[in-house]
Amino acid sequence: SEFFETTTRVEAERSVQVTAEGMGKCLKILLDEGDSVTKGDVLAELDTSELNTQLAAARTQLAKTKADYERSRASVKEGLVAPVEFENAKYAHEQQQSNVDQLNVQLANMTVRAPLSGIVTKKMAQVGQFISSGSALFEIIDPQSYVLNINAPEKDYLSRIKVGQKAAVKLDSLDEEITAKVRRINPAVDETTGTVKVTLDFEKSVLSKLRNFAFARVNVILATHEDALMIPK
Repeated sequence: SEFFETTTRVEAERSVQVTAEGMGKCLKILLDEGDSVTKGDVLAELDTSELNTQLAAARTQLAKTKADYERSRASVKEGLVAPVEFENAKYAHEQQQSNVDQLNVQLANMTVRAPLSGIVTKKMAQVGQFISSGSALFEIIDPQSYVLNINAPEKDYLSRIKVGQKAAVKLDSLDEEITAKVRRINPAVDETTGTVKVTLDFEKSVLSKLRNFAFARVNVILATHEDALMIPK
Protein backbone atom coordinates (compact mmCIF):
# COMPACT_ATOMS: atom_id res chain seq x y z
CA SER A 1 0.00 0.00 0.00
CA GLU A 2 0.97 3.60 -0.53
CA PHE A 3 0.28 6.09 2.26
CA PHE A 4 0.10 9.80 2.98
CA GLU A 5 1.62 10.07 6.45
CA THR A 6 0.96 12.97 8.81
CA THR A 7 0.26 13.82 12.46
CA THR A 8 -2.63 15.65 14.08
CA ARG A 9 -4.79 15.63 17.20
CA VAL A 10 -8.24 14.24 17.94
CA GLU A 11 -10.85 17.01 18.08
CA ALA A 12 -14.51 17.19 19.08
CA GLU A 13 -16.53 18.92 16.35
CA ARG A 14 -19.26 19.74 18.85
CA SER A 15 -17.59 21.69 21.63
CA VAL A 16 -18.93 24.70 23.52
CA GLN A 17 -17.69 27.09 26.17
CA VAL A 18 -20.53 27.78 28.59
CA THR A 19 -20.66 31.44 29.62
CA ALA A 20 -22.75 33.19 32.25
CA GLU A 21 -25.77 35.17 31.08
CA GLY A 22 -26.54 36.40 34.58
CA MET A 23 -24.43 38.20 37.19
CA GLY A 24 -23.99 37.41 40.87
CA LYS A 25 -22.24 35.26 43.45
CA CYS A 26 -21.94 31.58 42.60
CA LEU A 27 -23.87 29.55 45.19
CA LYS A 28 -23.64 26.03 43.73
CA ILE A 29 -21.50 24.05 41.30
CA LEU A 30 -23.29 20.81 40.52
CA LEU A 31 -20.84 19.15 38.11
CA ASP A 32 -17.10 18.67 37.86
CA GLU A 33 -14.58 17.88 35.13
CA GLY A 34 -15.17 14.43 33.65
CA ASP A 35 -18.88 14.34 34.53
CA SER A 36 -21.41 13.47 31.83
CA VAL A 37 -24.23 15.93 31.20
CA THR A 38 -27.47 15.96 29.26
CA LYS A 39 -28.66 19.04 27.42
CA GLY A 40 -30.60 21.20 29.88
CA ASP A 41 -28.91 19.85 33.04
CA VAL A 42 -28.16 22.47 35.71
CA LEU A 43 -24.43 23.18 35.94
CA ALA A 44 -24.38 26.04 38.44
CA GLU A 45 -26.66 28.41 40.34
CA LEU A 46 -26.07 32.10 41.08
CA ASP A 47 -27.49 34.16 43.95
CA THR A 48 -31.03 35.30 43.08
CA SER A 49 -31.99 37.06 46.32
CA GLU A 50 -31.73 40.61 44.91
CA LEU A 51 -33.60 39.68 41.73
CA ASN A 52 -36.36 37.98 43.73
CA THR A 53 -36.86 41.19 45.71
CA GLN A 54 -37.03 43.27 42.52
CA LEU A 55 -39.46 40.81 40.95
CA ALA A 56 -41.78 40.86 43.98
CA ALA A 57 -41.90 44.68 43.84
CA ALA A 58 -42.46 44.62 40.07
CA ARG A 59 -45.37 42.17 40.42
CA THR A 60 -46.98 44.38 43.05
CA GLN A 61 -46.70 47.36 40.72
CA LEU A 62 -48.06 45.22 37.88
CA ALA A 63 -51.17 44.41 39.91
CA LYS A 64 -51.69 48.15 40.54
CA THR A 65 -51.29 49.13 36.88
CA LYS A 66 -53.66 46.33 35.87
CA ALA A 67 -56.30 47.59 38.30
CA ASP A 68 -55.86 51.16 36.98
CA TYR A 69 -56.13 49.88 33.42
CA GLU A 70 -59.33 47.94 34.14
CA ARG A 71 -60.92 50.95 35.85
CA SER A 72 -59.98 53.26 32.98
CA ARG A 73 -61.38 50.84 30.42
CA ALA A 74 -64.70 50.70 32.28
CA SER A 75 -64.78 54.46 32.76
CA VAL A 76 -64.02 55.32 29.14
CA LYS A 77 -66.91 53.15 28.01
CA GLU A 78 -69.23 55.12 30.29
CA GLY A 79 -67.75 58.42 29.12
CA LEU A 80 -66.44 59.30 32.58
CA VAL A 81 -62.80 59.76 31.53
CA ALA A 82 -61.08 61.01 28.40
CA PRO A 83 -59.73 58.33 26.00
CA VAL A 84 -56.21 59.66 26.52
CA GLU A 85 -56.35 58.64 30.20
CA PHE A 86 -57.32 55.12 29.16
CA GLU A 87 -54.43 54.99 26.68
CA ASN A 88 -52.00 56.18 29.36
CA ALA A 89 -53.22 53.51 31.79
CA LYS A 90 -52.95 50.85 29.09
CA TYR A 91 -49.41 51.92 28.23
CA ALA A 92 -48.36 51.93 31.91
CA HIS A 93 -49.73 48.42 32.37
CA GLU A 94 -47.98 47.06 29.25
CA GLN A 95 -44.72 48.73 30.27
CA GLN A 96 -44.87 47.17 33.72
CA GLN A 97 -45.67 43.76 32.23
CA SER A 98 -42.56 44.13 30.08
CA ASN A 99 -40.50 44.92 33.20
CA VAL A 100 -41.78 41.78 34.93
CA ASP A 101 -41.03 39.65 31.85
CA GLN A 102 -37.51 41.05 31.70
CA LEU A 103 -36.88 40.26 35.37
CA ASN A 104 -38.17 36.71 34.82
CA VAL A 105 -35.63 36.27 32.01
CA GLN A 106 -32.84 37.60 34.23
CA LEU A 107 -33.93 35.21 36.99
CA ALA A 108 -33.84 32.24 34.61
CA ASN A 109 -30.32 33.26 33.52
CA MET A 110 -29.09 32.86 37.09
CA THR A 111 -29.35 29.10 36.57
CA VAL A 112 -26.58 27.91 34.23
CA ARG A 113 -27.63 24.94 32.09
CA ALA A 114 -25.80 22.66 29.68
CA PRO A 115 -26.41 23.73 26.05
CA LEU A 116 -25.58 20.26 24.72
CA SER A 117 -25.10 16.68 25.92
CA GLY A 118 -21.55 15.53 26.47
CA ILE A 119 -18.70 15.61 29.00
CA VAL A 120 -17.44 18.51 31.11
CA THR A 121 -13.76 18.96 30.23
CA LYS A 122 -13.10 22.26 32.02
CA LYS A 123 -14.56 23.97 35.09
CA MET A 124 -13.55 27.60 35.44
CA ALA A 125 -15.94 28.70 38.24
CA GLN A 126 -15.83 28.22 42.02
CA VAL A 127 -18.48 28.45 44.73
CA GLY A 128 -18.38 31.92 46.29
CA GLN A 129 -16.85 33.53 43.21
CA PHE A 130 -18.57 36.63 41.80
CA ILE A 131 -19.65 35.82 38.27
CA SER A 132 -19.93 38.56 35.65
CA SER A 133 -22.13 38.29 32.58
CA GLY A 134 -20.10 36.70 29.79
CA SER A 135 -17.66 34.92 32.13
CA ALA A 136 -16.56 31.46 30.94
CA LEU A 137 -17.73 28.84 33.44
CA PHE A 138 -17.43 25.42 31.80
CA GLU A 139 -16.32 23.69 28.63
CA ILE A 140 -18.39 20.78 27.32
CA ILE A 141 -17.59 18.47 24.42
CA ASP A 142 -19.65 15.79 22.72
CA PRO A 143 -17.45 12.64 22.59
CA GLN A 144 -19.64 11.27 19.80
CA SER A 145 -18.29 14.03 17.54
CA TYR A 146 -14.57 13.17 17.64
CA VAL A 147 -12.84 13.62 14.27
CA LEU A 148 -9.38 13.97 12.82
CA ASN A 149 -8.50 17.05 10.78
CA ILE A 150 -5.39 16.72 8.63
CA ASN A 151 -3.78 19.09 6.13
CA ALA A 152 -2.91 17.46 2.81
CA PRO A 153 -0.48 19.23 0.44
CA GLU A 154 -2.24 20.41 -2.70
CA LYS A 155 0.67 19.14 -4.78
CA ASP A 156 1.32 15.39 -5.02
CA TYR A 157 -1.30 14.18 -2.54
CA LEU A 158 -4.60 16.03 -2.80
CA SER A 159 -5.59 14.56 -6.16
CA ARG A 160 -5.13 11.07 -4.69
CA ILE A 161 -7.28 11.55 -1.59
CA LYS A 162 -10.98 10.78 -2.03
CA VAL A 163 -14.05 10.75 0.22
CA GLY A 164 -14.45 7.28 1.68
CA GLN A 165 -10.75 6.41 1.72
CA LYS A 166 -9.54 4.67 4.87
CA ALA A 167 -6.67 5.64 7.13
CA ALA A 168 -4.71 3.70 9.74
CA VAL A 169 -4.47 5.73 12.97
CA LYS A 170 -2.14 5.24 15.92
CA LEU A 171 -2.75 7.19 19.14
CA ASP A 172 -0.24 7.66 21.94
CA SER A 173 -3.09 7.02 24.39
CA LEU A 174 -4.05 3.65 22.80
CA ASP A 175 -2.08 0.46 22.27
CA GLU A 176 -4.14 -0.65 19.27
CA GLU A 177 -4.28 0.70 15.73
CA ILE A 178 -7.70 2.03 14.73
CA THR A 179 -9.33 2.97 11.45
CA ALA A 180 -10.73 6.28 10.25
CA LYS A 181 -12.41 7.23 6.98
CA VAL A 182 -12.30 10.44 4.91
CA ARG A 183 -15.65 12.21 5.28
CA ARG A 184 -15.00 15.69 3.88
CA ILE A 185 -12.39 17.49 1.78
CA ASN A 186 -12.42 21.26 2.05
CA PRO A 187 -12.90 22.86 -1.39
CA ALA A 188 -10.47 25.70 -0.60
CA VAL A 189 -6.68 25.66 -0.48
CA ASP A 190 -4.93 27.45 2.39
CA GLU A 191 -3.03 30.22 0.59
CA THR A 192 -0.35 30.32 3.28
CA THR A 193 0.54 26.64 3.54
CA GLY A 194 -0.69 25.30 0.19
CA THR A 195 -2.62 22.55 1.97
CA VAL A 196 -6.26 21.47 2.08
CA LYS A 197 -8.15 20.50 5.24
CA VAL A 198 -9.36 16.89 5.19
CA THR A 199 -11.75 15.59 7.87
CA LEU A 200 -11.81 11.91 8.88
CA ASP A 201 -14.42 10.11 10.97
CA PHE A 202 -13.77 7.29 13.43
CA GLU A 203 -15.76 4.09 13.65
CA LYS A 204 -18.51 4.39 16.30
CA SER A 205 -17.09 1.47 18.28
CA VAL A 206 -13.85 3.30 19.16
CA LEU A 207 -15.27 6.72 20.13
CA SER A 208 -15.50 5.78 23.82
CA LYS A 209 -11.73 5.05 23.88
CA LEU A 210 -10.69 8.47 22.57
CA ARG A 211 -9.65 11.63 24.37
CA ASN A 212 -9.93 15.19 23.19
CA PHE A 213 -6.66 16.52 21.69
CA ALA A 214 -4.98 13.09 21.85
CA PHE A 215 -1.91 12.97 19.57
CA ALA A 216 -2.45 10.86 16.44
CA ARG A 217 -0.26 9.49 13.66
CA VAL A 218 -2.33 9.12 10.50
CA ASN A 219 -1.57 7.03 7.40
CA VAL A 220 -4.13 7.66 4.67
CA ILE A 221 -4.16 4.73 2.28
CA LEU A 222 -3.71 6.16 -1.23
CA ALA A 223 -3.49 2.91 -3.16
CA THR A 224 -3.25 -0.81 -2.53
CA HIS A 225 -1.50 -3.19 -4.93
CA GLU A 226 -2.74 -6.78 -4.62
CA ASP A 227 -0.27 -9.67 -5.10
CA ALA A 228 2.63 -7.26 -5.70
CA LEU A 229 6.09 -8.76 -6.11
CA MET A 230 8.31 -7.58 -3.25
CA ILE A 231 12.11 -7.72 -3.07
CA PRO A 232 14.55 -6.61 -0.35
CA LYS A 233 15.46 -2.93 -0.56
